[in-house]
Amino acid sequence: PEFEGKGATLDSPSLSAHVGHAIFSTLDVDREHVVVRFLNTKHKLIGMKILHSGSINGAEVSVREIMKSALLMSACSIICLHNHPSGVLTPSAMDLSITKSIQQACLLLNVLLLDHVILGTNTHYSMEEHGDLSYCIR
Repeated sequence: PEFEGKGATLDSPSLSAHVGHAIFSTLDVDREHVVVRFLNTKHKLIGMKILHSGSINGAEVSVREIMKSALLMSACSIICLHNHPSGVLTPSAMDLSITKSIQQACLLLNVLLLDHVILGTNTHYSMEEHGDLSYCIR
């Protein structure tokens, strides 16, 4: 299926956030959503999945579902995104914990977690840019 950014090369957090804002603009702004983007070896966007839509202050994340989708799409790398309806972009302890779990699963399955981006209104927080990921290979 066609979707915003399909085929785009997502090689920077700001470009990833820009495409993310376009996707999230189609979703309810008062709820937290988790979206994962799947990329090929050249970091071109080959797929995207909205994995969960939650409440005003949280959304459940299933590491198993993320990895299942990555394998089914033959993704070499992934970028996770979620929004904070509150507008506060600082990652919560839960955000950091789930990111670490995703990272560990990616390492086991030879899939790179390139970034986890938190989106706010016209702004973003990149865990890669802020050093919250223990590795990031581009």
